[in-house]
Amino acid sequence: GVTSRQGGFALIAGNGHHEVAVKADPAGTIALTLMRAFKKTVKAPMDDRSQLLHRMEFDWQIVPFDGKPNYAALTRQQQAFQAGMQSVATRNEGGPNATFLKAETGSALLSCLKTAQDRNGLILRVYNPTERSVKDRLTFAFPFRSAIAVNHAEEPLAGAKPIRGGKQLPVELSKQKIRTYRLLF
Repeated sequence: GVTSRQGGFALIAGNGHHEVAVKADPAGTIALTLMRAFKKTVKAPMDDRSQLLHRMEFDWQIVPFDGKPNYAALTRQQQAFQAGMQSVATRNEGGPNATFLKAETGSALLSCLKTAQDRNGLILRVYNPTERSVKDRLTFAFPFRSAIAVNHAEEPLAGAKPIRGGKQLPVELSKQKIRTYRLLF
């Protein structure tokens, strides 16, 4: 995107090629790659896969904003745009507006929620895409027994203390930080 003191706008890619560049000209021209084709596939004989000879559709959003860009809000908008319409069947536990996980402020963005590799609990990964520290509180539909900070191999971090269970998990992330937790329900 482009920005100035007054504001700017961001381009959010849906499907298609995700390549954008801002040219170094006075107008701040944005170059957007819609498709790419080559004479032949890299390190392979010539075939139709490198030519993209078919109908293609592209989805983009132009998002204007005032002042400085809010990277967390733009990332949430990008995730929602790329996810599209979703439907989930439940037994209606918790009422018509129930959700399994909700962030209080939306400052900590969800990156992953999955069953642990060893099938013992859930792995939750959140991150902070901004240049400032953030605090958030994650609220679950059901109380968890315990949570602990883990590394990407899903092993407890050195010195990590288990967090007592409940329905809420407080999260503090410094700028550009990722944090992963193992939760036992």
